[in-house]
Amino acid sequence: MEGSGLQSIADTTTEETFACQAQGREGEYPCGWECNCCRPPEAESGVATARDAVAALIDHTLLKPEATREDIRRLCWEARRYGFASVCVNPYWVSCAAAELAGSRVKVCSVAGFPLGAGTAAIKRAEAEAAVREGAREIDMVI
Repeated sequence: MEGSGLQSIADTTTEETFACQAQGREGEYPCGWECNCCRPPEAESGVATARDAVAALIDHTLLKPEATREDIRRLCWEARRYGFASVCVNPYWVSCAAAELAGSRVKVCSVAGFPLGAGTAAIKRAEAEAAVREGAREIDMVI
């Protein structure tokens, strides 16, 4: 994610796993996200900003077939960090995302019939049921 303002500093998933490159630079916010380590003091007042309101509507999605566990962990970390509504991942990654997001308000979403919607209704139902068993709370189904 070069240029995104995030860097990996450990191979564990905690709030400290990824840090803004601007951390420690008082008064500078080059990451553009105003993340917790860059957020100006007035944003810490508990008053929701317009950015927070928009973030709460976003489904942060990673459906590329070559996604790695580290990609999914980063996706989940970003969703928690910025207050996104959900992460949407392929069914294979649902249990990983659910574990990463345990205890947060971010929901796990998965897909059924993706990407073409060419499967039968029974197959899509089975995909959706399996994803829910693994921890998905939303399903995006291609009809």
